[in-house]
Amino acid sequence: MNSSGGIGVRISSEPVATGLVRALGRPLTATSANPSGQPPARTVQQAKNYFAGAIDLFIDAGELISRTGSTVVEIRANAINIIREGEIGKSELQRAVGESEVVR
Repeated sequence: MNSSGGIGVRISSEPVATGLVRALGRPLTATSANPSGQPPARTVQQAKNYFAGAIDLFIDAGELISRTGSTVVEIRANAINIIREGEIGKSELQRAVGESEVVR
């Protein structure tokens, strides 16, 4: 939950993450695989470099394909406000829900 009272939800396109959620039958929570201000870890070795000694288990699913990261939006009063544009761009959101519903 953030300071506005909202809750963030992310649906991963990464097959291992999706498989874990399906196997558990419930959502997972996690932070990004990088310290604030650093680029995201795209391999397990990069994640280990960031978090050596702080994390007990790493799951190596190979190098991540995404180059831009997740799109972050806020949905309020039937409008989508893009907080951070990532893999899903504004035009894709507009095609999915209607041009007038997506604001920046």
